[in-house]
Amino acid sequence: MSNSVKVLLNDLYSNLIEDDMQEFYVAQPIPGYPWARLALKEGCLALVAPSATKADLFDIELEHIKVQFDLEVQIKTNDQTKIERVSIIECKSSTVWLLNAFLDFTSMVLLGLDVNRPVEINKFIQNLINLFRSLTQINNKSVQGLWGELFVISQSTDPTISVLSWHSTPNDIYDFAKSAERIEVKTTTGIRRHSFAHQQISVVSGLQVFIASLILNQDEDGVSCVDLIEDILPRLTSDESRQSLISKSVRTLGVDWRLQDSVKFNAESAKIALKWYDVANIPKIPNPLPENIYALKYQSDLQTTAELSLDELRKKGPLMINFIHV
Repeated sequence: MSNSVKVLLNDLYSNLIEDDMQEFYVAQPIPGYPWARLALKEGCLALVAPSATKADLFDIELEHIKVQFDLEVQIKTNDQTKIERVSIIECKSSTVWLLNAFLDFTSMVLLGLDVNRPVEINKFIQNLINLFRSLTQINNKSVQGLWGELFVISQSTDPTISVLSWHSTPNDIYDFAKSAERIEVKTTTGIRRHSFAHQQISVVSGLQVFIASLILNQDEDGVSCVDLIEDILPRLTSDESRQSLISKSVRTLGVDWRLQDSVKFNAESAKIALKWYDVANIPKIPNPLPENIYALKYQSDLQTTAELSLDELRKKGPLMINFIHV
């Protein structure tokens, strides 16, 4: 898995050394992004960007970061200290999880930039702000659940199609939808038994619904959600898909983002264990349900359920075919 930008930022951070009682930022340029610098002041990590025009922009203070535009500060870069007018996005504490989140978000937003267009500093900063806003939201899915969806996207032939078909909101019935096709991703760390909403596995006339079933093995040397995101981002072909991947991933975990870096799974074993099913074959309670029964959820055991063969998958619609990994 490619994670070069995150590694690069981690290396820069480890090399930022502050002097005792200093009153300035210590900064280093980010290779490949010469307009941006990673900085440190009083133990708190910051990102220094060119001074942005203040039209429609106001200094912002969120729970975890503060953002100041067109600020005059003293910065030491490559042993030279001078007063500069810049924009600064700065962590409000030096807690480990916040430093990791700051590096995660900076890495993802940098990777999400369109290399063929000039950098829009204001937009770049706003994208970072939006990610930090998401850290205060209630999670809509577990880290394991998000990992499964990101893994399936990473295995697809054209991840741009996959990302643009990804759920608009976490409350959508299915994880992926395009035209008359629907795909739901389920994960487990035990036997192949998954929890379903009855509505998800009910056969609907006019819809082709498929289930991706993953058995995951937790592995401290494995792959995190950020690793998967950074593997997918360079393969996306539109700004819309890049921003969608980043924002939906962070919004999905919300306050639980701080957990994602410690939850890693073995990607190779996941690839081997991935199976696809037609929803018509999933064990289910038959319709119609008794009166006054709503929002029914239960577990279905797929250990003896017939999976779809590669030949069968190749005869399905374009969305399903896109997800086939050969």
